[in-house]
Amino acid sequence: MKRRGRSQIRLNKNIIDNFNDETYIKLKSIVEKIGGRNNDDKIKNIFDEACEKWALKHDEVIKLNNKNDDLIKECEDLKDDKKALKNKVKELEKRMNALIEESEAQKNGPDDEVNKENFQCLKEGYEELQNEKDAMANKIRGLERRIKHLVEESDEQANSTNKELDERNIIIKNMEKQLKELKMRESENYEEFTKLEQERNKLQNHIVKLEKTLEIHKQEHIENYEYIKTLEQERKGLNFTISTLEKTIQRFENLGYKLMEKGISHH
Repeated sequence: MKRRGRSQIRLNKNIIDNFNDETYIKLKSIVEKIGGRNNDDKIKNIFDEACEKWALKHDEVIKLNNKNDDLIKECEDLKDDKKALKNKVKELEKRMNALIEESEAQKNGPDDEVNKENFQCLKEGYEELQNEKDAMANKIRGLERRIKHLVEESDEQANSTNKELDERNIIIKNMEKQLKELKMRESENYEEFTKLEQERNKLQNHIVKLEKTLEIHKQEHIENYEYIKTLEQERKGLNFTISTLEKTIQRFENLGYKLMEKGISHH
């Protein structure tokens, strides 16, 4: 069972690989392009599954057509055989009639013994011809039955073939419709994808600009921090200078007070 199953699978694969229907080849090319652009095998898998049935049905139709042609040829051959047998029967009938006439003529002749002997021979010949005629008639009737059966079988095969062809055409039309819809959707999706791609590129460019701006601000912040740091150091330096000056002034003031006190004391 398993071996037969594998053999059937190989046979089906061979049928599909050699399926060269023009519509199938055209549709297959379209589907492969759609799948390739979208990087999606789903459409191709659906198409392959449908076309596998299509190819097998197509092969069945070819076999049915060949069988139908064989039946028609066999039917024509039987008709020729029937015609030949009818002609042979006619010849036999002529011979039988000739024997009957000869028998009647001899029966009325003068020599009864000879006539009896000849009549017996003629009778046997007549019976032999009659048997041959009956056998041929039976053969003709058999041929007629066979012809009738072949015609019916041929008509049945033709109807079956036409039905298969109608189903095949329906499958093709449905597939063409589906592919047209897929193509439209794919076109719409492609346009949408293009828009999204453009939008993404814009966002990426905007992000790059923001990163540059951020870097500038960061650099400015660092520079400002360094500047603030410098100012802070300068402020500290100034505070120190001011403090030093204040101390110096304080010393001078103290010194001035002392001098003044000395002058007052001398007076």
